Amino acid sequence: MSHVVPNVHATIRVSSYQSNGITHVIGPPIQFANGGFQVTLPVGSHIGTYEISGGFIPAMPNGLNGFDGLDRWLGSLEAQGLTVQRVD
Repeated sequence: MSHVVPNVHATIRVSSYQSNGITHVIGPPIQFANGGFQVTLPVGSHIGTYEISGGFIPAMPNGLNGFDGLDRWLGSLEAQGLTVQRVD
């Protein structure tokens, strides 16, 4: 039996905030199989909004090391084939 991988495409918009040198990425709410939701609230000052598009939705990192950490995370997404575009 062969498995066919569906041709899927997703686009999400995430916002980044910085507090005490730590960058937090806030993505869309997550719904669990039991029907519960997880919503992450912004912490600190808004530093940018990014649109991420591609064949999968990446996990949101928790507590990146400043702007360098954010740049490395976004770069790793591009290396995995996703498109990252700064919106503001």
